[in-house]
Amino acid sequence: LSLARRYSPEQVNFYLVDYSSRMLTAFRALPHCGGVLCEDDAASIDRFFKLINGIVARRKQLFFELEVGSYEAANKIRPMPLIVVVIDNLAGFAATDQGQKCSYLLGDWMRNAANYGVKYIISCAHMNEVMLRTRQELGERISLHQSDRYEYGEVLDTRCEYLPPDCPGRGLTLWEGRPLELQAALYRPYLDDAERVQAVKGLLQTVAAENQGFRPAQRLPVISETETYAEFADRFQAGRIPLGYSLSDAKQIALPLKQLSPLALYFGNPMGIAPVLE
Repeated sequence: LSLARRYSPEQVNFYLVDYSSRMLTAFRALPHCGGVLCEDDAASIDRFFKLINGIVARRKQLFFELEVGSYEAANKIRPMPLIVVVIDNLAGFAATDQGQKCSYLLGDWMRNAANYGVKYIISCAHMNEVMLRTRQELGERISLHQSDRYEYGEVLDTRCEYLPPDCPGRGLTLWEGRPLELQAALYRPYLDDAERVQAVKGLLQTVAAENQGFRPAQRLPVISETETYAEFADRFQAGRIPLGYSLSDAKQIALPLKQLSPLALYFGNPMGIAPVLE
């Protein structure tokens, strides 16, 4: 939330996977946000990470052309937004078929993206929910509400001699190689949960209105469930046969008539033997 208040959509973009409380869906209102996925958006998971990895691939090519080796150097020459990818509740995400496949590749994606201004934030209940290859790519770590100092040490990957007090928002993080105590903030703690949700939504709407003049984040392609074929076909010029969308990237597909030789069309024939029109 503070990133969206401090920086414009041309400076930071968010792509969010919320398999937890669905609170992150409120960020859809922001021009900073390119997409939010929840449990019922399984069909969009491949498109989501294809979009993120596509950004990384384009930046790799751009950095090569600019002859620079880091996001910071490239950003000085050609400004581009920092991409923040959030996966809230990694275990819940990995429990799905598509999420399990993505979780296996997550460590590779994080490693490939780190130098190109694409950062991942992951939340989980236990470190054993995180695959080893992904653990190796984790940088900054924050550990909250662990049962003993050994669990804190496992999260922070260091030896912890201190157990922080058992109070909301209290935990440990590493600073210059040492585990230090931290206190996480709760937005408007004097409100109850329902009032806090509404307050966050109101603040996000205000931030969105303040940033309308900026170029928004690249949006996750979405296939409309209510669009008619006539509406879809109107998007194409004459001389093309509109077919539909690609499920992998939601790209619109049509066949150009001038590139076709005799075309056989089959209607209502389950055997597909004889063409009705040629």
